[in-house]
Amino acid sequence: MTNIPGHDQRTPLLTTTRSARRQVAAGQASLREHNLSIVLREVLDNPGRTTRAKIAYAVGLTRASVSGLVEQLIRGGLVSETDPEVVDRAGRPGVRLVPAGSTIVGLGLQVQVDSLSVRAIDLTGRVLADVRVAGDYRGVSPDATLTDLLDITQPIVDDLVAAEMTVAGACLSIPGIVEGTVVRFAPNLGWVDVDVAPALSRLGITGKVELGNDADLAGLAETRARRIENGAPQRDQSFFFVAGEVGIGGAVIVGGHPFGGVHGWSAEVGHVCVDPDGPPCGCGANGCLEVYAGKYAIMAAAGLPITDPIASLVAAAESDPQAAAAIDQAARTLGLALSAALNMTDVDAVVLGGIYHTLFDQIHDRVLEILQRRVLTTRWAEVRVERALTTDNASLTGAALRTLEWVVDNPAGWVPAE
Repeated sequence: MTNIPGHDQRTPLLTTTRSARRQVAAGQASLREHNLSIVLREVLDNPGRTTRAKIAYAVGLTRASVSGLVEQLIRGGLVSETDPEVVDRAGRPGVRLVPAGSTIVGLGLQVQVDSLSVRAIDLTGRVLADVRVAGDYRGVSPDATLTDLLDITQPIVDDLVAAEMTVAGACLSIPGIVEGTVVRFAPNLGWVDVDVAPALSRLGITGKVELGNDADLAGLAETRARRIENGAPQRDQSFFFVAGEVGIGGAVIVGGHPFGGVHGWSAEVGHVCVDPDGPPCGCGANGCLEVYAGKYAIMAAAGLPITDPIASLVAAAESDPQAAAAIDQAARTLGLALSAALNMTDVDAVVLGGIYHTLFDQIHDRVLEILQRRVLTTRWAEVRVERALTTDNASLTGAALRTLEWVVDNPAGWVPAE
């Protein structure tokens, strides 16, 4: 069992995606369904810092009602009690509440051009299983790739079930345009209109199975990490997240929520044109950002093996002009694409993740200089370029967290009936 790097284990990685304003408890009309959810969210947002009395005050229910709801959540394996709080007043101290660990598990699956990955996370944010298998999946048939993914996933599911944990469901992260359980187009994989549901059903998971765009899921994980690391309220988080890998994805986060557009396909920044006469891209167009600033593109321009780790490029750039020029070209084209994105989305921060996390010191100044020159509103609103807090396969973490959000939205489905 491992922990997410940089994550304080006293605070769960999973936090509410809703507004930072406390939800008002519904009355008797919604009883169990709504009230269980808001009580569970209070525990997730304030692990080890809240009690029944504090929750009652925060959501507007009586302490007796909250106590009953908490008992149900405890029986359902969603909440646990710890030691009493330390108080400097008369009366019995309240018992502190925390998310239950190793009970309900979210499963994140991922297909990337160069790897297959699986990660299981519980309600505390702890990683219970984490497997990555390197490979080259460009042009491999979807069925063969998904079969390989299931081969590494099934033993993890079996182990979790054997340990008497409940797998709430699974979310598959894909570098492409997705709709429902169908991958509409993943150009770097060569997938077109692939329904993943039949393959994932072979896992025998009784919970929900969903598909997600890798950049959107990485943005979800980044939002959680920023709330935990910086204490940034959800409503104050608005930024353009860039997931740089072999391909380049983006996610627009506004007020702590991803903005997906009409079909959920927004922020495909990797396919913004930076040179209409440029090289062909896997999407069928020419001169897209990916052919200049994607991992394979940068490594090839630097004269290095495309599958080498990006850290080798950083080391080479210290003495090799070709490697330094490849990084500069990536930074310049990234700045051009992002300036167009910021002019249209009106967010004032860019968060660079994936390979750009490693390249951050080399590209920050160049990207920022272009944004300051090309984003119209910089005279009135400062533009920031920040390094992502999520460093360890953020989209995979986001996939597992999305599964757990289904539980938080509907805990009644996991709590035994009274």
